[in-house]
Amino acid sequence: MISEVTPRGYEFLFFSLFSIIGKTSSFIGPIVSSAIIDATPSGNASTPFYFLFALSLCSFLMLVFCVDLKKSRKEQEAFLKEKMERLAQSSDGSVSGLEK
Repeated sequence: MISEVTPRGYEFLFFSLFSIIGKTSSFIGPIVSSAIIDATPSGNASTPFYFLFALSLCSFLMLVFCVDLKKSRKEQEAFLKEKMERLAQSSDGSVSGLEK
């Protein structure tokens, strides 16, 4: 689904962002899980998994109901068209590619 909302030719930008987010969450995740276990009165070690399940379910529902793939495809086309026009103008010498 991520590749469907990413403009063609710019996948590296989005996937590098997701890689950074993944590495950050792997660092913060154990800290949050430990805090949840410490905050639970019984000290139940399975409590973080319930939290993660609820978080995953909410994320899934938001992706299914809030991401409009048709609109994303139209925005991708407009973005790529604008980028190609900008490159064509800069190659003509009329507008510098650094100005916009």
